[in-house]
Amino acid sequence: YGLEFLRQLASQRPASVFLGRLTYTDAAGYSAFANFLDDFSGPSGVAQKDFGATIFYPDQFHQTYFFQDTWLPAPSLSLTLGLRYENSGQVANALRYPAFAGFDPEKFLQPNHVNTDNKDFGPAFGLAWSPSALRVPLLLRLFGDGKTVWRGGYQISYDPLFTQPLSLLLAPSSPNSISTITTAPGTGRGSPNWSAQLPASAAAPSVLDPQRGAFEKDFRNAYTEHWSFGFQRQLSSKLMLDGSYLGSESHRLMTSVDVNPRLINEQRLHPEFGIRTNLTSQGNSSYHAMQWRLDRRFARGFPRPQPAGT
Repeated sequence: YGLEFLRQLASQRPASVFLGRLTYTDAAGYSAFANFLDDFSGPSGVAQKDFGATIFYPDQFHQTYFFQDTWLPAPSLSLTLGLRYENSGQVANALRYPAFAGFDPEKFLQPNHVNTDNKDFGPAFGLAWSPSALRVPLLLRLFGDGKTVWRGGYQISYDPLFTQPLSLLLAPSSPNSISTITTAPGTGRGSPNWSAQLPASAAAPSVLDPQRGAFEKDFRNAYTEHWSFGFQRQLSSKLMLDGSYLGSESHRLMTSVDVNPRLINEQRLHPEFGIRTNLTSQGNSSYHAMQWRLDRRFARGFPRPQPAGT
């Protein structure tokens, strides 16, 4: 048994254009480089600058409690039981607007939070059994007397939220950060004095602004179920056969969902709002494998081949 406390201090910069960015394009008779030298934008040139916090602090406090023990109910049977509890807090709340506020305009600029996942319990179970004193001739021939070991196990493990989605999606997105964009005319050489057109102040936040990376209110940590079942059979004094089935399923994986899609009429489901691409915990995955291995001990000081397959 034991416990662990981990305090993680971090500072991250959003993937935003805080210094500004100017795009120069080709025009009729002028290359983009020529327009840059003459400070013309070119048709549909773009001047962009983001406004918001240039750094944020996704500090985390992880706490873990666990116990595990092994029992021997019989000389040929071993049982392992354990339970683990993990709590990593909710790192998304390092930002002012981490959660999706819904489609109520009044709540768009109200500070919110993502609920903490407090139910991350992970049981563990394992067994190893070596049948002996078998009285059925067929079973004795198949498994031998103490020459076979059956193994099995099951475990649940958790994967807490990582901070990359915060810096790449949530922090640069409205209303945590406001992206102000100026687009030059699409004719001629665009706008002159283009370097002076870089936005100097942020536009007012609007529900029409694109919002990407907001978390669902009840975002949960992903977890994986692992299980295995196999055997080891001593075929001779120098030869051993090992076979195992391994499986795992992951649930509540992070997924990206468009909650305000465009309809057939090209309008959005909620036309008074812009793009809304949320992060949810709805993904699943699975893995299954069968593994075989045949081992032979050293012979006269030289190694023997060990065939294996999955």
